[in-house]
Parts: sequence; structure tokens; C-alpha cells
Amino acid sequence: MTPVGTGTAVLSLTPPAGAPAAASGAQILYTVTEPDLYLPNVNIGVNFQAPLQVRLASRIPAPPTDLTLTIMGDFGISISNGGTLVSYPNTIQVVIPAGQHLSKPFSVQGTALTTATLHVSAPGLTAGYANVHVLAPTFVFQQASSTQSVALTAGGSTNLTILPAVLPLGTPTAPGMAIGGGLAFPVSLGISVGTPSVVSAPSGVTLHPGDQQATITVHGLAPGSSYVALTPTSVYGIPNAQSSVNLAVSAAH
Repeated sequence: MTPVGTGTAVLSLTPPAGAPAAASGAQILYTVTEPDLYLPNVNIGVNFQAPLQVRLASRIPAPPTDLTLTIMGDFGISISNGGTLVSYPNTIQVVIPAGQHLSKPFSVQGTALTTATLHVSAPGLTAGYANVHVLAPTFVFQQASSTQSVALTAGGSTNLTILPAVLPLGTPTAPGMAIGGGLAFPVSLGISVGTPSVVSAPSGVTLHPGDQQATITVHGLAPGSSYVALTPTSVYGIPNAQSSVNLAVSAAH
């Protein structure tokens, strides 16, 4: 059994059809309490990072002075408290400020396809942990989540937003996921246009460490249909179902 939230739950055995229910022993009551130190499980991509915070249980009084936590990470992730990313074996210190229950943010970055564990501990408190699922990275157009074409007029323009994501598409990711700060170079993505006589777009886009998104401007040239697509790379899972956007250009009024 894996706890997923605080509260109580009953696990019951259901007898086969036609069989009598057991007089006793067919139910177990589970009570799940808030952990002393809580970290959320997260999904991130290789080369991507996200901010995390540790929460002190509400039943524990806020510390009268700064409470120093020790964060340890497994192979497959790097962690940082605002300075250099520390790779496996990795340990950093994070502070819960005096009078508060939430720690200062720290970052976790995916470095290999794996499920890694983050451990958090402090003197006198029960240690906590969280799973970090590091998944295959990709990039998508935000507008590609809609099944309808993006409309614009000849002579007009529209902006398209490019976001980091993970595969399989639709997997929830950690809030604030961005390009990892440990990358030595920015991420450069190529862009192609289906019908250059209908729309124009930049030939590429660059995302720098810490960027959560990038924006490109597409110009309508003549009435018709076209698309804008991210070109394949050897590192990121492109193409994918949301790596291109269909555009419909109408005549200017």
C-alpha cells in the first residue's frame, strides 16, 4: 500500500459471487498522517530543472530560528540551493526560515533516464523523501494542444510559444520546469515552414538555462494553409504529436 494523502481509508476484501462475506478480518483501516518533512514527487525531463520546497508538518511548531535541512539525491539528478549544481553523490543544505513552515526553494535537474530519490532530513525530525521521475525530454508548441488551426490574416502576425515537455506527452510535469542550469550551452531548435509562400517564421529558436519557454513570431504572407514545425534533434524527442502547429491564413480585409 502506498499513501498518497493524509486521512483515513478502508481496504476491504470483496468475496467472490455467491460466497458469504467473512465475519471478521475482511477490512483494514489505514490512517495516514502528515510527514514531518514533505517533498512532492515530480516528473522532469533530462536536461530540465524545476524548483522544489520542503514543507514542515503543520502539527509541528514553526522553528524559532532558521532550521537547516540536508537534501540528498540519487544518481540521475543534480541539485542546487542557488549555487553550483551538485551531482551524485549530492548533498546540499536548505533552510526553513524562522517562524515559517516552508523552506527556501532549491532546484533539481534531470541528468539520466531513471527514477531517483530525494531525501530530506533535520535533527529531531523523521526524514522524508520524494521520487523524481526523469523522463525523455521534448519540446512542444503550446498552441498545438488545440485541434483547430491558428488563424491569422495575410499581412498580419501571431506568436507561438515553445515549451519544454516530457514523453509520453500529457505526463504532468513539475511546475516551473525550465532548461537546466547545468547545461554548458543553450538549447538550439530548428524551425521549418510547410508552405513558405503562405507563412514565414524564424529558422530557429534558442532557449537558455533557466528559460521556461520561448516565443517566435509567425507572419501571414498570403491566403492558404501551412504549418510551422520544430525540426528533429538527436537529443530531444522531436518530432512528436505537438511539435507542429497548423495555420490558416485568410485574406486581409
